[in-house]
Parts: sequence; structure tokens; C-alpha cells
Amino acid sequence: MRAVQAAVGEATFVFRSDVKSYYASINHECLLGLLRDMIASPVVLDLVRGYLQHLVDEDGALRQIDLGISLGSPLSPLIGGVYLKPLDDAMTNTGWFYARFMDDWVVLAPSRGPLRGAMKQANEVLESLKVEKHPDKTFIGRVSRGFEFMGYRFD
Repeated sequence: MRAVQAAVGEATFVFRSDVKSYYASINHECLLGLLRDMIASPVVLDLVRGYLQHLVDEDGALRQIDLGISLGSPLSPLIGGVYLKPLDDAMTNTGWFYARFMDDWVVLAPSRGPLRGAMKQANEVLESLKVEKHPDKTFIGRVSRGFEFMGYRFD
């Protein structure tokens, strides 16, 4: 939060958002693709695949789940952090300040141009991961109007 507070003084515009129904919308195929790039061990990948691919009883019929992860699992925070790594990669070294915690992120920019660039990058990454910004939790505007991030108010 100190880094966000320090960046507020240098910025004019803010883009703050999070992912709609984050854990419930994590796409297993996308997740496994990301993990294949990070994990060399086929054994570990098979364990994760086995964790993700479970059957659910829907009116007497078993159906395989290919979307979402359990919030109660010890793996959920790890998966939640890893799934948006492509967003972190896209927002690094870009001319704007970026911070993320799980599915909440904030971009602080000196002018409209970089802010538009950040929004375009975020939209492209989220589309590739098959998730959406939460419309009620997205704020785009001037830093001087103030904004909330992770329970803190920045003015």
C-alpha cells in the first residue's frame, strides 16, 4: 500500500478493477497452459490436472467441471495468484504504475494516453484468460477524485 500511496502523488489518472467471480471463472484449460510454461515436472502437472478435473453430480448425472476452483482448497491462493501472471507481465515496464493482489489491481498513469494503453492491455489479457472485469468494481477517472483499493481509500 505504501507503493500505491507513493505513486498517487505522481499520477493524474487511475484505473482500478477486479475480475468478476474470479475463482468461479478460472478456466482450467488456460490455467494448465500457464502452468505448463512454469512447471517442468509432468508429475506435478498431472497432480494439478487431477485436482482440477473432478466430477459433480447434477440431478443424478456426473459432469466434469472445466471452470472454477474451490475457494476452500489450500491450492486456491496459489492458483489465484498465478492465473493473472499474464496481466502482471503485460503491465511491467510500461510507463504507468501497476499493483495487483489476487484479482484486484490498480493502474496509476500520468496522462490519458498511458491509461488507455493500460486498459487495452488489461482487456486483451483478460479476454485471453476468458475472464471479465467486474463492472461494479471498476473505476476509471482522476486520482484527485479519490479511489479505493484493497480496503484503503486514496485521495
